[in-house]
Amino acid sequence: MLIVVCLGSCSLKDGESPANENLENEMQANPDFSWSTTKQVTIEIKGLELPVSISRKLVLSTGEDGVFYSGTQLMNEDFSYAVELPNHIKSVSMQFGTIEKTQDVTGKKITFDYLPADQVNNAGQ
Repeated sequence: MLIVVCLGSCSLKDGESPANENLENEMQANPDFSWSTTKQVTIEIKGLELPVSISRKLVLSTGEDGVFYSGTQLMNEDFSYAVELPNHIKSVSMQFGTIEKTQDVTGKKITFDYLPADQVNNAGQ
């Protein structure tokens, strides 16, 4: 008998709502806010015009999370790969044979080429 009286005093009365219901109306996010924890990034590699076909292993990776693509690629063909990266990733690395390059993730597209870094620097001089 005593238990029934205690349980009855804890129940909501007609017209009352739980306190959490009011929080839903008070807490609102900006409609432009993105709840996503990832971003879509497209990696593009411009192929070189070569008289012969040269293929090597292509590896795309991030320093924090590791390899997200690995496969054989022809140096004379363009390459494009779309990937969902966690928002905390700041850079992507490309390794093609002995060529290694790193680019910062600043937008939705990252562009690499197959030229070794010393040839790129000499071409600009």
